[in-house]
Amino acid sequence: MRRSVFGSDAGADAAARFGYPPDTLALAERRIAEDFLPVLGRLSKGQVRAQRLLSAIGPLSESYGESRFAYNLTQLRLTGFSQQARVWDGRAVIARVDFLHRESRTIVLVDGFSKYADNGVGLMRKEVRQYNRLLELGYRIVRLNFTDVTHLEECATKLLGQAPHLREFIAPRVRS
Repeated sequence: MRRSVFGSDAGADAAARFGYPPDTLALAERRIAEDFLPVLGRLSKGQVRAQRLLSAIGPLSESYGESRFAYNLTQLRLTGFSQQARVWDGRAVIARVDFLHRESRTIVLVDGFSKYADNGVGLMRKEVRQYNRLLELGYRIVRLNFTDVTHLEECATKLLGQAPHLREFIAPRVRS
C-alpha cells in the first residue's frame, strides 16, 4: 500500500521522515478502489474477510507490526485512534506517535528492536525524553511488541489491561 501511494519505498520513507502530505488518506482510498476492489469482486470465497482487511490497511503503517495493530483495532472494534499522529504541547510538536486516542489521551507504541540496532543509542535517548514529556502532559502510554500485535488475544489482553478505559470506545457489533 505504501509503495502504491508514495511511488516507492524511498518515497514512503521520505514521507515518514518529512511529514505525510495532507491528501495521503485520499490517495490510499483511490489506490484501494482502483487496485484492490476489482480483485475483491472476483474472489470465489473469502470476500468478507478480504473486505475487512481492506478496511484496515493504510499507507501510514511504517512496519508490519503497525499494520497488524491497525487490523487488530478493527477486529476489537476499538474506535477513535489516529495513526502517525503528532502530539503538541501548545508550542511545539513533542513527538509523532504510532497510534493516538486523543479523547482518552492514550498512546500506543508498536516497538521493534531493529530500529534501535540500526539507529543507535541517540534514538533511544531521544525517545526516552519524548516518552517522559508525554507522561508529564498526562498521556497514558502502552508499548506493544511484535509478538503482542501478531496475536489478537495477547494484544487485547495487554492493551485493555494497561488501558481499561478504552473499553468505553468499543463499537457495538453490527449484525448483517
